[in-house]
Amino acid sequence: MQASLHLNNLDNYALCHLFKWLSPEDLSRTSAVCRRWNAIARDHFLWKPFVEQKLSPFPKPPEMPYWKHYNQHAPGLVFRSLSVLKGEIFSAWGKTIFVWKMPSIGGDKNYDCIRTTTSHTSTITSFALCRLGLTHLLITGSLDKTLQIFIPQAHSRHYRAIQTLHGHTSAVSKIACLGDFILSASTEGEGCLWKCDTVSQRYTSLQMNEKLHSKGIKLLKTASHIFQFITVGKNNCIKFWSVCGGKIKKQQSIKIKDEVISSIAYCHFNPMLLAGTQSGKLLFFKKDRSFQYTLVRAIDAHQSEISAITLIRRDNFLLTAGKDKRVIMWEKAFNPKDATAVKIIHTTEHAHPRHLSVTISNRSRKISKILYPAGNSLCILSFSTDPIKKHCVTATEPHEQRIIYG
Repeated sequence: MQASLHLNNLDNYALCHLFKWLSPEDLSRTSAVCRRWNAIARDHFLWKPFVEQKLSPFPKPPEMPYWKHYNQHAPGLVFRSLSVLKGEIFSAWGKTIFVWKMPSIGGDKNYDCIRTTTSHTSTITSFALCRLGLTHLLITGSLDKTLQIFIPQAHSRHYRAIQTLHGHTSAVSKIACLGDFILSASTEGEGCLWKCDTVSQRYTSLQMNEKLHSKGIKLLKTASHIFQFITVGKNNCIKFWSVCGGKIKKQQSIKIKDEVISSIAYCHFNPMLLAGTQSGKLLFFKKDRSFQYTLVRAIDAHQSEISAITLIRRDNFLLTAGKDKRVIMWEKAFNPKDATAVKIIHTTEHAHPRHLSVTISNRSRKISKILYPAGNSLCILSFSTDPIKKHCVTATEPHEQRIIYG
């Protein structure tokens, strides 16, 4: 006679002592099973040994729980970036890329998940999606100082690596891509610009002797023979660049005084540059008749650093996220004098949003979901004409097959 005991039949005390044999990564996976396991997996009894053994140089603040303190200094336990393409959500965790299939209208709240493990030797810090001809490429950057380029495999959502780019002397911190170009920045401020050869379908490096700020690189547009991009330099100077015939030329510089730029965004159809600062201000720069950008308005948007800015052209909306753990929606955003905050969305309690992404409904052509990674969680906000309803993913790391949010 064989007897079996289900773990859910154990009390919280027994489960807590059982979980103490798990690693931090396994504890994060365990917390994704259900709300009860999530509460037990955050117990200070489980996380205190890891904090004392591995994080001794970082003293724990008096009011901060051990699991929050560990996750704050463990980059492998944080969703690094987020993007949406054709109804699929892409996110990076550790050395793995996750592709989540968004549910159809009227379906359940479950997300099918496919994971692709990259050949990076260290944690993925940034990634980007771009379209090259009829193919969608996935570009990842890592702490191992390299970039990898992936293409989707036929009849599956798995991705296959086709090229590795070497050019940085420190960890890759930011990637942006558009058309044939990839722009990357390292933690030391080293910038690299890559261009794809149309014949060999391989990326080659263009010479770029410029120190870039890791938080601010933005690609603008590409014409038949001219390509433009924006960078934020180490000296807190916003610069506009153009690439023509393989040569890089600086067009304009904007020096920001008494403020430190933390994020930028650009509006194409109504030429305007938006910049978020570490003090929480939102700066609007308009293009004048002489094709120069001048500051027209500064708003005290957040109580702390603005970490992400996203523009929604169809609805004339602007979304900003800050370290004060708030996501703010602004209306009439493309007219700086009339831009006003209309709604504040509170985020998860333990971390601030690092990135914002928006999906548009195929039927109403309006915002349907707002997605953002916050710490080791992924938050999904269902948007409608009613007040925004918050749906937060309970899984700190995706399951092998399904992710459930409630």
